[in-house]
Amino acid sequence: MKVALAIWNNRISPVFDSAHQIAIFTIQDGTAHPSGEALLEETLPQKKIARLLNLEIETLICGAISRPLACLIELSGIHLISFIAGPADEVLTAYLSDSLEKKKYQMPGCWNAENCPRHQRQCHCPHCRKKRKQKNEDMYSC
Repeated sequence: MKVALAIWNNRISPVFDSAHQIAIFTIQDGTAHPSGEALLEETLPQKKIARLLNLEIETLICGAISRPLACLIELSGIHLISFIAGPADEVLTAYLSDSLEKKKYQMPGCWNAENCPRHQRQCHCPHCRKKRKQKNEDMYSC
């Protein structure tokens, strides 16, 4: 399985919509093997998604992301883990140990629906997504 982290200065890029680089890892038997980095020079969302698909990315971990782009990514079949912050190596380790939901990796102000001013109606942070997933709700209403 290939996982991509949107990166900027060895950290998760704060906004995927304007991210220009991803680090790619192949996950095998619970271990991450670096597969290189790729530039995302495309500005159109559809072309950015096409680039991810051409790279055979199955999971994308990123910071903030616009709702339309998030919806298109998920509709393309890529598993999206958004609103994540922190050093890329720590985030990858947390992903592998299934602990990305810790507040430490959440973007500031986006750890639950009550405290997420940008997403008052429906927060997209992993904590809230997990709650919705348990209720079998659609995350983006595409």
